[in-house]
Amino acid sequence: MRNKIKHSLDKRLQGLQMSDSLRHIILTRAASTGPRRQRSSKISLRLALVLILLAATLTVFAITRGFGLFDLMGTVMPHFSVVRPEAEELLRHDLAFYSFEHVDVAIREAAYDGRYLRVAYSVTDRAATRPLDKPGESLTSGRPDIYQFDAALQDGIWWSTLDWAEVGGEDVNPKGMSFSVAGPNNGEAVTWVQFDVQDIDLPDPFTVRLPIRGSGTPEELIFTMDKSGMNHVFYLKPPPDKRIGSYVARVREVMVSPIRVYITLHLIVDPGLSPDEVWKITNPWGSLETVLSDADGSNPREFTDTGIGPIDNMASFMRKKEDGNLEFEDRITDPEKPVTMLVVPEFSPPDQYPEAFRLGFDEDNYIIIPFERLDEAGKP
Repeated sequence: MRNKIKHSLDKRLQGLQMSDSLRHIILTRAASTGPRRQRSSKISLRLALVLILLAATLTVFAITRGFGLFDLMGTVMPHFSVVRPEAEELLRHDLAFYSFEHVDVAIREAAYDGRYLRVAYSVTDRAATRPLDKPGESLTSGRPDIYQFDAALQDGIWWSTLDWAEVGGEDVNPKGMSFSVAGPNNGEAVTWVQFDVQDIDLPDPFTVRLPIRGSGTPEELIFTMDKSGMNHVFYLKPPPDKRIGSYVARVREVMVSPIRVYITLHLIVDPGLSPDEVWKITNPWGSLETVLSDADGSNPREFTDTGIGPIDNMASFMRKKEDGNLEFEDRITDPEKPVTMLVVPEFSPPDQYPEAFRLGFDEDNYIIIPFERLDEAGKP
């Protein structure tokens, strides 16, 4: 149930806050009637909801180092900008530019690591005589109302976020974080956004079209990306399943990138438990309680994002409460069979790769992942 998930996340992220204005912004974006396109997605409603709630709960920090893509990622939390040095080989710079009647749009940087395409772009009011705000200050949260970028709105520019993009000829959706900050130049807004491309077999090179102006976006803002630097992205061999109390932890995939360590985890919960008991088992794995560290618990990696949701034998249904309001209710399809839950945590990468990772949240609930690379034939 939505309130139950929010309460669970709020409890585990109690040191972080979401302002009323940020909550309003997220709900407004969700209800926007502007141009958008959606491709089919395997993400469950609950998984998508958890991603939104987590994004909404995090406090936004002003950046301090610069306005490149990785610096901008630190607007969510400072450690989000932590990447390995070879991540620079994934970056492409000064990709596209176009002058509209009132604003200039520049695609400044982009990085592709097989899981996400991350993009930083700027929109600049040419008539402005001063910065939109203190450079690095968020333009989309912590404000009494949603910031109005009048010059961009006059040109019909989606300056603060994008609901979709076309990558390699396929429609893709944004996932996780996206924020806009005031740039260092007069009238400049700088935005970063990341698109989910993990299910697309992209050619080398591939084209990217960002709908800065929806269907009226000029061809000049289409750009190409190549896959050089992808030799630093690889997969680890999943460890054997581990029985932990009333469930089995099964690591399905470990993808190591200079930008993030991505893990796909299945929790196979024994038959006979209620939906609430299933969520009680699952929730800690998808929260700040879960840490990725070296095998001995040292060198813990910072949590950056997550998603959780049922993928087999449990589904959410809408029902009407006694007060007439609607809410989601979880139901187990077959009580005689196990329930499989999906957890997809992401972590900042380590400075040095260990002999093994330890993924878990206490002395009982963890799994060891040997740092054994898969060869090309074994990759997903």
